[in-house]
Amino acid sequence: MPTDGVPPSLAEHLVFAGRDVDDTREAVSSVINPHTLRVRDGGTDLDVRQFAARVGEVTLSYLSYGAAVEITATDATCFCLHLPLAGHGQARSGPRTVFANRRMAAVTSPGEPMALRWTAEAAYLVVCVEQAVLERHFAALTGAPPSGPLTLEIGRDLTDRPGRRWFPIIDLLQAEIEQRRDTPAAAEDPLAPSAATIEELVLNALLLWHPGSHSAALGNPVAPAPSPYVRRALEHARANLAAPLTVASLAAAVGVSVRTLQAGFARELGCSPSAYVRDLRLDRVHAELSAADPALGVHVTDVALRWGFSHLGRFSSSYARRFGELPSATLNRSRANPRSATPNARRIASPRPKREGRRR
Repeated sequence: MPTDGVPPSLAEHLVFAGRDVDDTREAVSSVINPHTLRVRDGGTDLDVRQFAARVGEVTLSYLSYGAAVEITATDATCFCLHLPLAGHGQARSGPRTVFANRRMAAVTSPGEPMALRWTAEAAYLVVCVEQAVLERHFAALTGAPPSGPLTLEIGRDLTDRPGRRWFPIIDLLQAEIEQRRDTPAAAEDPLAPSAATIEELVLNALLLWHPGSHSAALGNPVAPAPSPYVRRALEHARANLAAPLTVASLAAAVGVSVRTLQAGFARELGCSPSAYVRDLRLDRVHAELSAADPALGVHVTDVALRWGFSHLGRFSSSYARRFGELPSATLNRSRANPRSATPNARRIASPRPKREGRRR
């Protein structure tokens, strides 16, 4: 079994390899969450590799499907953090959508149906904790069980300070798995953190660094609703994305000064008005390129210009940071899978403000 791309810590922990859809669904469901599996874009060939190991009550998995797939989890029993290592995906739960890539992880919560769509080249790590385990840890932190179901926001920004903290935790999980393989128990490093300590770090990260239904009970700040003028600015931006938009024109449209609008966006959304408009436009470009009809001869330059990007170099850099690939790669994949490109393809929803939905 080839292990290229698989973290060394998991390379000896093969759970499943195969090409059958039903066998794959059964194997992956036994480690992560029950789900349905569909091969997208008219393809039929899977080339699945699944590796997994446990550290205490935490499971660390590596998954690659070798084909574009859609996974729908309606009866999840675990909280799962999906961290892409290659390729990218889209996670959708109700009206909320995030693009999963090297900068954004997708998060599954029990009781929250979620659809995950992965590109053919996608490979990712999954950190899983059972619902009962996280609920017990919540009770230990607060002195009382949760008053209702625990749910987490479906996106975890990996570029902000709390998000970046996940990487050393992943390193600790892998180091513990490797130590158990390489070192007899009697000779374990006394200075290395124990499995129980690493497990606690994971549970704390899920509850304390991630917004969700529990945030108020744990004293985490809950984002307030946008003020009326910021909300009007968001609505105006979404309705006029194809038109020239500047901070000044946006401020004039809602009847406030430029400085007031900038301060409101920074305070309530954690970004500038221009950055928010840019991300809205990037999502429109991504949706159009993903649904491009090869027969129409779509070009990246035309789509970018139509959505207000006049500096193509900066556009390409911003697109790659947001989606983990160049716009030409998105378009080429659409051309390679013409069945997925239809004139009536559903457009991806506009992004939520950063503090409302962690920038989708």
